Amino acid sequence: AVGSGHGRAPEMANLQDLVLRLRDVEAREVAVGSLLEVLQADPGASDRVAELNAVPGLVDILHDFLEAWDTHKECLAGKEKTNGDVDDVAREMASREVRDRCADVAKQSLRALVLVTKTIATRLRVVESGGIGPVCRLMDTDSFPESIAERAVVLLINCCTNGGGGGGEWNGGGGPETNGRPEKNQPNDDPFSPSAKVKRAVAQTGGVQKIITSLKRTPYDRAGCRAVHLLSLLADEPKVREKFREGGDDIYVGFKALIAFLADDGASFSMSKQSSSSFENDRETPAVPIHVKHAAVAVNLLCTDDVQNKEAFCVAGGIPPLMGLLHFGEKSWPRDGTLKIIPVLTKTVIDAISTLAMDNDLCDQPICDTGVLPSLVGLLTDVRCDFSLKLSVIHAVMHMARDSRDAKRQLTEHGAVPKMRDVVGAYYPSDAQQSAQSGKQSPQNERAHSMYAPWNHSEVMAIPAVSCLVNLATDTEYWGQAELAEENVVGPVKAAFDKAKPGGKFAQVCVAFVHAFVKNNPENAYTVAEVGVLPTLVFHHLRSRDGKRRGDKIAAQEALVTLGAALDADESAREIVGQIAGELLLREALVAGASTGAYLPAEITDKKRLRKEKATLEEVLLLAKNSEDGSVFSLAAEQARLQRKKKRAQEIFDAEAALEKKLVQQLVAREKELLEAEAARVELRKAQARVGQAESAVKKEVNEARAAKKELEGAERALRRKVLKEGENSKAVQMLRETVALKRTSWEKEQREADDAIAAHAASEKVEKERRRSFEREKAEADAAEAAVGKELLEKTKRDEKLNNMDVRARRRFLEQEEAVELAAKKQARTAARNAERITNGDTNLDIEAQAQDDDDTDTEEDDEDPFEKKCCVVS
Repeated sequence: AVGSGHGRAPEMANLQDLVLRLRDVEAREVAVGSLLEVLQADPGASDRVAELNAVPGLVDILHDFLEAWDTHKECLAGKEKTNGDVDDVAREMASREVRDRCADVAKQSLRALVLVTKTIATRLRVVESGGIGPVCRLMDTDSFPESIAERAVVLLINCCTNGGGGGGEWNGGGGPETNGRPEKNQPNDDPFSPSAKVKRAVAQTGGVQKIITSLKRTPYDRAGCRAVHLLSLLADEPKVREKFREGGDDIYVGFKALIAFLADDGASFSMSKQSSSSFENDRETPAVPIHVKHAAVAVNLLCTDDVQNKEAFCVAGGIPPLMGLLHFGEKSWPRDGTLKIIPVLTKTVIDAISTLAMDNDLCDQPICDTGVLPSLVGLLTDVRCDFSLKLSVIHAVMHMARDSRDAKRQLTEHGAVPKMRDVVGAYYPSDAQQSAQSGKQSPQNERAHSMYAPWNHSEVMAIPAVSCLVNLATDTEYWGQAELAEENVVGPVKAAFDKAKPGGKFAQVCVAFVHAFVKNNPENAYTVAEVGVLPTLVFHHLRSRDGKRRGDKIAAQEALVTLGAALDADESAREIVGQIAGELLLREALVAGASTGAYLPAEITDKKRLRKEKATLEEVLLLAKNSEDGSVFSLAAEQARLQRKKKRAQEIFDAEAALEKKLVQQLVAREKELLEAEAARVELRKAQARVGQAESAVKKEVNEARAAKKELEGAERALRRKVLKEGENSKAVQMLRETVALKRTSWEKEQREADDAIAAHAASEKVEKERRRSFEREKAEADAAEAAVGKELLEKTKRDEKLNNMDVRARRRFLEQEEAVELAAKKQARTAARNAERITNGDTNLDIEAQAQDDDDTDTEEDDEDPFEKKCCVVS
């Protein structure tokens, strides 16, 4: 009536009574039997039984059985020691009777625990009740009966399984829900999950040593098959891996025992009779014993993230039989390289290739020697491979192509490069990814984005595919780079690189590919420039350039180094980057990534040119920040480059026009000087009488006017500085304003007097001698003007010829140098004139610092008024 279902309260009362009777030594046998009937009749009763705290009582039964077992062993040893003493014989018989009675109860207790632990919530109770230790001891078939050991293993399998469900009896595979297949025991990253705690408890209570002992019984023994099944569930726990390595006299004992379960000769195992229900068979797939699949899973998990286990497995000779599972049932590798894909087993072995090759160089050559790589490459295009299997194959090829040159040769010779190229060529950015880059999201894909973003299948495959190409191009003495160039891999990688998210994993591997492809290879560098990868590299560098995260800084530096490697020996590539991003970024890239001894552009020291280059870099940086991906940036950068080129061409035209205007002005000045010289000749005789008297007056008035003007300019400069320093309304400023007004009045007065003196000198008939000197001066000036015109025409001819032989960049440099020389000459002339005026005025204490400051102020004012400065900052 316990499981009759006549009401919740009576049922719970009856269950509570059964649970309480588990504590009674005399009544527990009947209570366990009744509880087992309830659990078998009602699968839903396991949760209620666990809630009533039945697990500790069931675990106590196991402890009592082990205590009785140990007591019997002690009595048996005492009997043998005393040669059959009557009292010892009696004690031994009594302890045997207690042991046998406890064994029957322990069997039923184990069966009850197996049924209770079908749900995840109840499995942790076994750990908390201290049940893992006795269960691990009970699975030793050498010491305990087969029925007890089998149920102990099934209980541990239930507790270690991440998913729900479990089995009542071990049938060679999983429980009823798995139909005999190995359970999909995905590694659990949660260290607080029930299964993780069970696995740690198994490792801490000696369960791994018991598993190794059972593995030595060979695949023909059910205990060994149960042990390998349990090991496949436990092996993802780091403590289990460590205990497995330390479970024997040396680190190879456990692996040598496990390798026996990978052997092909296990096909005759009696479990194959269940192939119709336990295996997935078709005409092309052989029946594989389930222990082989479990053994392969166990090897893969034991070697994951554990270099010592990888080396131990390799030294123990496990790689050949493990690789042999890929052609299970065949005595040698298929001649056509086509493998028979076996569910679970094929993917597990391929994952094991990645596991063994990762962070380990010892396993590469043994894997190559097995001849697995050609068939592995063949699976890349096998239509029978689903997404998961194909992804595993790509990862395996990627890891095998990392270090071993023999592996790289085999993979390349059997067509890994074009197949990886096709994988990259099939890349497409998902709608969710594009929305994430652009900041928008389509309503119809909002739900898909929240579930699967940011990954899509093509990107998950493209990342390891590009990484594989990187490995093939690295450390292959040019032949790997040549193979990639011959198969035209750059095109698909560039198309995918354009759509990659800046700073993301895909962008990182694409940058690594470009670096490996062009390093010390000028031909490939030229190919990269022709395909258009350089603007994309610039884009990814600039997008991460100002990032504050460590990942952004690393991404920016990697892109910069790769850009420098691509520009190392290709002048045309340097021209492209210089036109797109300016000379500053070009030099940064070459300093970061160019080889030793490569030519580096000189550091920019001219202030005006440096300002222009910085402005160009800021302009391109803004373009990169406003661009969604590399292709958009490339178009925008090209348009900006053409615009800069157009503006610079206009600047060059304006400069040429200014030079032409200057030449015309010199010609006009020469004609004017000639006319003035002739007029001076005519007036010479008229002015001879007036020259003598007016000469001194003219000089005096002119000098006084100049001095007044100089004082006025000095007062005005002092006033401006005082205004900037103290403001418009200060008392000192008002006093300076009055001083400036007085100086201006004095200057105007002196100027009028000088004009009057000149007029008097012109009107005077006594300046004949001065007119003669004036005539001679005018004649000399006319001759000098004519000579200057001739010299200017000659220099213009030479300059035109020189400019015609220059490219745009050299012409820009030449014009900037001319401009700098002209500014320096003006500055020097101003300084000389100022010093001369001060000496004339009797001021011998020249303030050099003030003079330098005045020169800097004047330069700043002239730069602000320079029409070329208002045009585009850099010419490309």
